[in-house]
Amino acid sequence: MIVDFYMIKGCEYELYQGRHVIFAPAATEENLLYTYRFFRTDDGRACHFLTQDEYYHVMNNMSSGRAVFGSGSFIPIQSGFGEPIPPQEKDVNTLCYISLILLLCSFFVTPIVREPGFSTLFFITSFVLAIVARCKNSKSTFALVLVIVHCVLLALAVIGIIMLLIACGKIIDSCSEQCAIITAVRLSSL
Repeated sequence: MIVDFYMIKGCEYELYQGRHVIFAPAATEENLLYTYRFFRTDDGRACHFLTQDEYYHVMNNMSSGRAVFGSGSFIPIQSGFGEPIPPQEKDVNTLCYISLILLLCSFFVTPIVREPGFSTLFFITSFVLAIVARCKNSKSTFALVLVIVHCVLLALAVIGIIMLLIACGKIIDSCSEQCAIITAVRLSSL
């Protein structure tokens, strides 16, 4: 069966791995495939899993041999199904670049300004922007890498603080023992 899925004309309806899907023609632009939530299968074809509403629309048009989406004939039962999602890569990438700049500033601003509060503020702002970018587009690899880098740096900072506290505790214990020995020696010499 032929399916015209909004701006992607001539898709083929199939049952793929037990799910109802449509495959886009081979010459379809990548940007258009991304816009309408297509992904590449192992064999390289562009595939879109049909929602329940989309599947029913295809089945209702089975007798005509062609299902058309976006002509006003398809109205999803629940809002959001079947509607194109415009790519937000530009906004997400802008947020990621700002986050990366703030992350780098968090390392280099402390020696210049000599105020650790600025560094912490830049790091937290950078982390929040990376999370916002990841929430806006969960497929953004750039945002995912930034979030992972922030989490690793945060974990390293926590581990460093814990090690510093342990080292301080050991130094204090060592000083206490030294002080006890010195006090005992002084008392015995009296």
